[in-house]
Amino acid sequence: MITASSLFITLVISSVLILLFYLILTRKMGSKLFRIDFLSVLVFFILLRIFIPIEIPFTITVPFPVVMNPIWELLNYEIIYHIKIMDLLIIGWLLGVFIGIVIYVGRLKKFRYLHNLILEKCEQKKISDFLDRYDGNDFAVYISPYISSPMVLGFKESILLPDIPFSKKELRNILLHEAYHIKSHDIYIKQVIKLLTIIYWWFPPIYLLQNEIDLFLELRADSKVITSISHYESLSYAETLISVQRKISNELTSLKLFSTCLLKENKKTLSYRIHYLLEGNFQKKTSKLVLLILLFVPILSNSIILEPYYSNSPVIKGTIDESEFQYIIHHKDGSYSLVVAGQKAKIDNIYDSALRGLKIVEEE
Repeated sequence: MITASSLFITLVISSVLILLFYLILTRKMGSKLFRIDFLSVLVFFILLRIFIPIEIPFTITVPFPVVMNPIWELLNYEIIYHIKIMDLLIIGWLLGVFIGIVIYVGRLKKFRYLHNLILEKCEQKKISDFLDRYDGNDFAVYISPYISSPMVLGFKESILLPDIPFSKKELRNILLHEAYHIKSHDIYIKQVIKLLTIIYWWFPPIYLLQNEIDLFLELRADSKVITSISHYESLSYAETLISVQRKISNELTSLKLFSTCLLKENKKTLSYRIHYLLEGNFQKKTSKLVLLILLFVPILSNSIILEPYYSNSPVIKGTIDESEFQYIIHHKDGSYSLVVAGQKAKIDNIYDSALRGLKIVEEE
């Protein structure tokens, strides 16, 4: 079940995880401590946590009046005609989601036009046309003057190359890298992130995740390409990245609108990838203990819900605490009464959990 409290704790935990993801990718020291396997698990848990902001059966409710009481009172403040601030926020949230979906669908339509334009003026080949003894998926390769740098047209499972002469070594590294993007369905990961930004358009940390996901996907593809090669060969791979960057032109402005439909890189991602390769971090693995600790983060965060608490509120004035219950009287007519401070109160449900354990006395 989704509640205001479960959504609140989800946003808090997700913010912490996204900030950790951001710092690892933007601080070079982070690459020395955390590897690709850690980042992969971290991204999975971030997406899982945000997509499922629910209370689970063994959730523990923790009273947290300092923070939750003001939030609860603000959300339930009635503005006019029983309309609460929470009602307005929900309406605004849904309106923002609707606008985001309309914009996204519009861009997908424009992307289809772009795809058709590329196909009209391109040279169509396959990976096997460039690589000897290639036994992987033989994806289509489009060479077009409309393309500024190597990238993946994910929905069509094809690779786009600029009309620039590359060496045999450069082409091999480019095509193997881009082919892994397709095999890993990285374009769909980008769509999931985009869907999250549409749903949580008002949540700033989600944009940090969206901005850095391309770099993560590039690093993951690099790690697969050089898994079976030596550190010396990985340096050669890094050299290829630099030489390719020198050959390609600046990004085409017209393609920026379609960043959610394409997988491409920029100078920032290239710099980090080269640093990662030079450090030899792709061949290293994260400690199993660290991964185990990370595994428990979403589990523990889902098991605790913070709730408002009022000890002396007008809302509970005149009510009785369970600790004041004394015993239960079973009357001769079969009915029951609860005795509290010497006073009797009729009981409608003798099996109520609040009455469990109380002594039952037969009426004389």
